[in-house]
Amino acid sequence: MDPRRSVAVVVPCFNAASTLEATLASITAQGAVLEVVVVDDGSTDATVEVAQRCALADQRITLVVQANAGPVAARMAGAARTTAPLLVFCDADDVLTDGALDRAVLALEGIASAVGVVSGFTCIDPSGGAVDAGSYPRWVVEPQRPKGLTMVPSARRDFAAGMTRLCFPPPAGVLVRRDRFEEVGGFDPLVERSEDVECWLRMAQLGDFASVAEPGFAYRIHPRQRSKTAGRALGAVKVRRTMLAKCLRRRDIVAGWQGTVAFYLDLAHQRLRAGWRSRSVRTVGQAVVNLGVCAYVTVAALEALSTPDARRRARFNGGLGAR
Repeated sequence: MDPRRSVAVVVPCFNAASTLEATLASITAQGAVLEVVVVDDGSTDATVEVAQRCALADQRITLVVQANAGPVAARMAGAARTTAPLLVFCDADDVLTDGALDRAVLALEGIASAVGVVSGFTCIDPSGGAVDAGSYPRWVVEPQRPKGLTMVPSARRDFAAGMTRLCFPPPAGVLVRRDRFEEVGGFDPLVERSEDVECWLRMAQLGDFASVAEPGFAYRIHPRQRSKTAGRALGAVKVRRTMLAKCLRRRDIVAGWQGTVAFYLDLAHQRLRAGWRSRSVRTVGQAVVNLGVCAYVTVAALEALSTPDARRRARFNGGLGAR
């Protein structure tokens, strides 16, 4: 194996005994995988026992056990234990498709300036059965507004597109260069939701992401996952505000603000029309909220533009600088 093409996969776990073995089997079947680090984040079920059994069967698997500290801490602890030049963070309930990482590595090699690669995905239920991909429309089925900012663009994804649509798949669908990941400081522990997207957006300021249209993994939908819980929409707004405060360049602030406002104005317009036709007060109320988001993001952009460049850079580098 060419060491420049080797991939380290970090698998954060919390009470994932029922799915972890299938996840690890799909990872170790990938030709590009050099090392797999499973980080148990204080599980109370048999997750550790399952991981130990899998590690005995495959020497590439290493188990790290820690007290519960959340997914960001688990991912960062796992990354620190790896050495491969390419990184993937695969949740313990997702399943990689055959050849997914080889395809991602080839796509990355084709664009030397790319910081990473994003892949499409399918959806499965808790038992592994296929689920209509439309159950996750924000990532899978994107309208052509603004034009070209779709979930799986033809070639590359830049910072403006990412800010506008937050168009990144779950972590298992993103392969990144280690040096670029470390350059931005990795995941920010102070970001409570969409911390993966926030990290990818910081990386996107250093270079674009390449794309692989073929499904790279199966995303398991179940009631316990954080992305299905209340507050996801608010989390998306907060991530955009956070990113405006961390932009390295003023032109990125403007591009992020313009794209975000265009996105929410479009939503408001659609909902106002639908609410008027259906006489739905709730739908009209949602449109008003969308307009409020436009104002909120505009204020954030003005604040970011008035912030000294050095302060924004301190925030950018890992998110651990001055707030």
